[in-house]
Amino acid sequence: MQSTILFLVNHEVVIYNFRKEIVEAFLEVGHRVVISSPPGEKIDELVSVGCIHENVTINRHGKNITEDLSLMRQYDNLFAKVKPDIIFSKD
Repeated sequence: MQSTILFLVNHEVVIYNFRKEIVEAFLEVGHRVVISSPPGEKIDELVSVGCIHENVTINRHGKNITEDLSLMRQYDNLFAKVKPDIIFSKD
């Protein structure tokens, strides 16, 4: 059975530089891999190997409660849409 694996990152370079091998291994055995991050230069490369990208707006350096609540709403919507079996959220 194919599982959906969701990676939540604040920068796509984290996945590309440090998790690409595990992403490719998940894809090789038939899992659906979704990466949630702001747009970035490595997204096209990740999509080309089979990942799905879901765009979110994150202020990586901010401490604004309104922005944080917005991100929480984005994640709620994302979880409902993607229905992940596994979520990786720590870089």
